[in-house]
Amino acid sequence: MRQFGQFLKRIVNHDLRQSSPFLHALDQRLVHLFHRLDRAFENRAVWLASALAVLALQFALIFTHRPWLDEWQALQIAVQSPTWPDLLNNLRYEGHPPLWYAILRWTAAFTGQTFGSAALALPLVAAVLAGLTQAAILFAAPFRRVDRVMIAGSEFVLFEFFTVSRSLTLGVACAVFVIVLWRHRLLSSLLNALLPLCDFLFGVMSIGFLWLRWRERSVSIPGTLLWLATSLFSAWTVRPAIDMVPANPPLGPLLGLAHWLANIGTLGAPMQWFGWSPMWNHATLAVIAAIGLMAFLVLLWSEARTDPDTGR
Repeated sequence: MRQFGQFLKRIVNHDLRQSSPFLHALDQRLVHLFHRLDRAFENRAVWLASALAVLALQFALIFTHRPWLDEWQALQIAVQSPTWPDLLNNLRYEGHPPLWYAILRWTAAFTGQTFGSAALALPLVAAVLAGLTQAAILFAAPFRRVDRVMIAGSEFVLFEFFTVSRSLTLGVACAVFVIVLWRHRLLSSLLNALLPLCDFLFGVMSIGFLWLRWRERSVSIPGTLLWLATSLFSAWTVRPAIDMVPANPPLGPLLGLAHWLANIGTLGAPMQWFGWSPMWNHATLAVIAAIGLMAFLVLLWSEARTDPDTGR
């Protein structure tokens, strides 16, 4: 264990030559590769072609995607609730704030209320949100062009966030534009006020954005008041109904924590596994997930403490 700790300490200190010659050689090869890619993207034609290819792939995935059960369920709740009060009441059985359902309802009213017409609401909303957010990532992010293409073309952004149409799609789009419009204090703060209406975790993220505003002494009073109102309204809409029965039996605190850590561990070990074989939509083995998550956090810490100009 002590040797493993010293190994991690050397990695954090960027002493790859001593910690692992293999990792050092791999690191040098990757640096050289990305340097060459970055030079290639300096060509305007190559850059525009790559960006347009990412956008074309994104739209192709959206309009060829067959919605999953939870996507259909959200659309059906949004469209088939007779009135807005009925919609809010139905959401008490879902545990999700109303903004995503409201957008689907408004879009379905435009496309038509029949099943085939209403189904267009899912890809249309996803396409608008994905197009705007991907364009922001590709053309406004303060990173190298190769980094922007890799982010926009990553599995999480390309598929999980913007192909599958969920409130997650809306939350990611709002969060990205909170950052993109950060210097426009009022606009950014108004978008931050929408995050609690997307999902609980985005509400937590909105608190982080407010804290950053407070640190910079650039808090928008109207935006903060709107955020408080949307947070309270969101909490009111997700209060459980009296007769609600959980679809899955609740886990205990320790088992629930282990399950959550296994899911988060897929960030460091992107494998989906069940028992002794790969299986879709399952978490990584707990031990592998823990090691992968630890390595991922070490990488984040290592990169965050490195000066991008000096590399130290």
